[in-house]
Amino acid sequence: IRGVESELNSLLKLSHPHLVHYHALSCTERDDCLVVDLLAEHVPGSSLAQVLSGGAPVPVDQLRRHAVQLVSALDYLHANSVVHKQLNPSCVLLDSQGDVRLADYSLAKRLADVCKEDIFEQGHVRFSEDALPARFGKKGDVWSLGLLLLALAQGREVEEYPVTLPSNLPTDLHDFLN
Repeated sequence: IRGVESELNSLLKLSHPHLVHYHALSCTERDDCLVVDLLAEHVPGSSLAQVLSGGAPVPVDQLRRHAVQLVSALDYLHANSVVHKQLNPSCVLLDSQGDVRLADYSLAKRLADVCKEDIFEQGHVRFSEDALPARFGKKGDVWSLGLLLLALAQGREVEEYPVTLPSNLPTDLHDFLN
């Protein structure tokens, strides 16, 4: 438990304008479970999952802004040896100015790994496990980012594999996603 607590406490030191900041964390071992209490910054606004539920594509200028901010946040995490592990629309928050704030980095998957069973919410993309190429670590985060941006561009979750990029995407977005 101390190793897990130490690893998770290292996340408290991270500071980036497009991350939800963790302020305090404690782990307590009980007879039949591990209790993790996490105090995270409150970000008033919505999530990209709520945006996607509207069914409309995100305007290209807004999509570019989200992409730049998400790439910046992921680059910072990766430079600090942190892999998000479960990047999906529900963990990308939009603050009151419309800026992206990435949440749940490394926590849900790491805690599930510790518990030896995945009891946490999974990403929204539902590919057959056999059909997907293995995407772990930083490459997995980049793959998930591409799927997320494509979903926002289309106004719906990406549910097919192999993924096909629509021809109506702006050239720079098409190139970026390739």
